[in-house]
Amino acid sequence: MSSIFERPSKFSEAGQEYELAVPEYTFTHHDVQRFTYGQEPYVIAQVPVAGGSKVEVRALAVWWSATHVQIEWTDESINMFNCWLPKADVKRVDLMEWDGRYVPR
Repeated sequence: MSSIFERPSKFSEAGQEYELAVPEYTFTHHDVQRFTYGQEPYVIAQVPVAGGSKVEVRALAVWWSATHVQIEWTDESINMFNCWLPKADVKRVDLMEWDGRYVPR
């Protein structure tokens, strides 16, 4: 049985199930800034998954540092996920290009 406090690691995208393989990002509160609540940028991100590949997800960028961005997204079952990714794996897009699912705020 899993705890309600455990972070989910499995998500579904395009009919496939994946397991996140994202290393933890270590930072201090001085290193990061939050995007303005309600104005978080739409992004397309390459999320590392078990087996060494990456899966493209539509997400919102919530926090950022000089080197990383924290994204939040929902999978096909509307389960919510978040992770820190290197900036190179996150592309800011406009709403027309995003075409993602609702991310609860």
